[in-house]
Amino acid sequence: MLKNINRSPVVFEYLDVLFFLQDYYKFRKAEESSFSYESWSHELEMNSRSFLRLMVIGKKKVSTNFVQSFSRLNFFTKSEEDYFELLVKYSQASNQKDKQAFGSNLLQILRKNTQQNDIPDFSDFVSSPLMPRLFTLLSFKDLNMVTRTLAELLDLPETDVLASLHKLQELELVTSEKVEDEIHWSSHSKKFKVQDKKGSVDLMKFHKQSLLEAIDAFHLPHELRRYKSLLLPMSPDELKLFYDAMDTFASEQFVRFSGDQYNGRRLFQINLNVHPVTKPLEKQTALPQDRFSEHPSPG
Repeated sequence: MLKNINRSPVVFEYLDVLFFLQDYYKFRKAEESSFSYESWSHELEMNSRSFLRLMVIGKKKVSTNFVQSFSRLNFFTKSEEDYFELLVKYSQASNQKDKQAFGSNLLQILRKNTQQNDIPDFSDFVSSPLMPRLFTLLSFKDLNMVTRTLAELLDLPETDVLASLHKLQELELVTSEKVEDEIHWSSHSKKFKVQDKKGSVDLMKFHKQSLLEAIDAFHLPHELRRYKSLLLPMSPDELKLFYDAMDTFASEQFVRFSGDQYNGRRLFQINLNVHPVTKPLEKQTALPQDRFSEHPSPG
């Protein structure tokens, strides 16, 4: 699905090379009505437009020659070229081990190119789930950033929203400007992160409130909410691997669904929770040698 037809697709926003190439083709076609696989193959100095089309729709593997030609014509930084090359390898990896390795390298590049500003005074910032949500809404470019609009989207009283906006302004995270007798708000940063500090009472309260809201959301239509629970036996090392996989998953979704347009979308909150429900077996108890001798088999 084309993320924004008004601009050329940004390679860093994709985790599947086919989606990227298909969106690129749609964008070029929208910009130039004469653009086709025929003209594109000539542009890339490829001999076959049919082979090019089969690559884009996933019927053939994306070739090394295509990667080099496409990169030369469309990218301006080495970071873009490296990401695109890895994206092809990641998308076409034949086994999970290779896919995980390529995926890890992709995320390293994304972290360098996706600036997430640390919230300096996170205690006040996470004092209410409302402030992170407001700060996120202020990153969209197609919203009328006035208190009334924000209150309508959040389904909250304007007084509550305004109080949180003023708090964000005190934290120097947002600014306000009067335009035609209305106060318009804007954020200093599109992306942010809060350090996961162990033992933080404020973070504990934030997550507790988020979980309570998730419980209350059970009455929503099924298509708007999901609950999934797993019971997995894991050793300490396996648990660390799971945490790493969870962090990778979160980073992938952050990249996949980031954008500056709100139209046609809603803000969803995803809570990932892991906790033990049993105690470890401190000492292995040996089974008695004659366990099965009490009931010998017939004959």
